[in-house]
Amino acid sequence: MRAHLRAIDAVIAATATGEFSDAASAAEKGLGIGHQHGVDGLQSGHAFMPPEMLAYGSAMHMNARQLAVTLRDAEVTGDIPAVLGALQAVTQQCVACHDAFKLTRGD
Repeated sequence: MRAHLRAIDAVIAATATGEFSDAASAAEKGLGIGHQHGVDGLQSGHAFMPPEMLAYGSAMHMNARQLAVTLRDAEVTGDIPAVLGALQAVTQQCVACHDAFKLTRGD
């Protein structure tokens, strides 16, 4: 998840300077389908995740794919509201998952 946050930060930074292609690449590499999670790769933590958590993650990755498309379109259109909407669709999944799943102490 830290890698996802770094990717979102990179998307925002590149978008802020108008480097939409770099932002799209950051979204694809850090958030997209096929993103390698952790040192063990794609499946490293999936065995420990409930199905609902996996669903949030899958939706986030699919939304990231759309974000990358929207960012590449913005190279031509300059449509920042569309970029922000696509970015919010990604972070909406993050927020929903973090609201639904919390670690608690086992005292």
